[in-house]
Amino acid sequence: MIYIGTPVAMKELLHGTSCYITEVTITSRDSNKFSGRLTLEDSSTASDESHIWMATYAQGTGWMVTGDGVKLSNGERIRSTKTYPFSLKSAINDGVRGFLSEWLAKNRSIIHERKGPEAAETPAPPPPPPAPSSNGSSPKGIEIVEVLLAEVIPFEGQPRLEWSESDHLDMVNGLKQDGQKQLIIVTPITGIPGKRWKLVDGERRFRGGLAAGKQKMFAIVRRYASENEMFWDSLTMNMHRRGHTPYECVRDIGRAMRDGKTVQEICIGTGLSDCAVYQFLQMQRLEPSLLELLRLSVPKKDRLSVESAKKLSRVPDQKEQLRIWGIAKKESTPSLRKLKVDELTAPILHSLPVKGRVRKPSDNAVRLLRVLQNLEAGVAFIERATDADLRAFATCARSTTVNTSDLLKRLNVATRGWNSFRDKVVKVA
Repeated sequence: MIYIGTPVAMKELLHGTSCYITEVTITSRDSNKFSGRLTLEDSSTASDESHIWMATYAQGTGWMVTGDGVKLSNGERIRSTKTYPFSLKSAINDGVRGFLSEWLAKNRSIIHERKGPEAAETPAPPPPPPAPSSNGSSPKGIEIVEVLLAEVIPFEGQPRLEWSESDHLDMVNGLKQDGQKQLIIVTPITGIPGKRWKLVDGERRFRGGLAAGKQKMFAIVRRYASENEMFWDSLTMNMHRRGHTPYECVRDIGRAMRDGKTVQEICIGTGLSDCAVYQFLQMQRLEPSLLELLRLSVPKKDRLSVESAKKLSRVPDQKEQLRIWGIAKKESTPSLRKLKVDELTAPILHSLPVKGRVRKPSDNAVRLLRVLQNLEAGVAFIERATDADLRAFATCARSTTVNTSDLLKRLNVATRGWNSFRDKVVKVA
């Protein structure tokens, strides 16, 4: 049971950021309106900050979450708390909104005011699940039940395929120390002896509960018309917490599209941008063995980076993808492998038509301008290098298979290419 005014400890990473939500407190509630405080901890700076939030539920649109705004370096506040409710970084704003919306949807029915000292010592049991209606349809509202973990089976269509050992240990330790703070979601099943429930959301908590020696957990009961609905619910709830690995995103976004979801629905449901969704769809064109190299279980030295996967997936011939990676993987470091993939795919991608039409000079002009801008930024960075930077650079180069002659050769090739491009521009200008 969650009580108004009592902080709820947690550690939820906001996807795409280094920030965790470490504490949520409900300070007041109405039928469809909640307000409270939350603590954001930035793991990169070891700092935390507290925010006030408000959440209002509207039928058809869901939860609208607003905050107290953020402070600028000069101490002034952002005027539009709707645009910047918690941070200047959009990923943090979106992450907090998504987390609070889901957390309230799961827990709003077990948030209560304390009725005195006895209530503080003995939490009230969860309400019994309402009986099904006489016509067999699902009951309205949220059903909260206490399930035996021995009677729960995992969802075989679970979108999450890879599990972090460190996250698992954190979950086990948290359950042992503080007990269950978030509900799992199950759906009733029949036909399997000794099993009554199928797990839809909360497999990390379920596995952690088993490892922590828990026999029971509180759960929300939902009923689904198909496994596709269960998959979609599981996918969107995962994305609003720790998200999925690149391998899982490629696989599961493809399935969501095959199940009839549009790109817009996937963007809204997962919090991903349309550009990211299209990139994951493009990466389904990778040769199957290359796609497997995106898995976290692959040793880091052999793993295919997301950037290289994007480039290789655009090469139409899968045998050519394998050939290019066979050459690139011989490089000693991930950055050198990426450079080699870029080098070998560039002539192929340069010759491809743009969006079903023949590549025009104007298409190449846009790319040339982009390359020039990147080159200017790179040159400016190089010019700022100090003697200490250069000594460290030389030491780093000696620690790899790249020797000084190779570096000088690459520098000379780059210089000749730049001089040739400059002469051509001067000639046609």
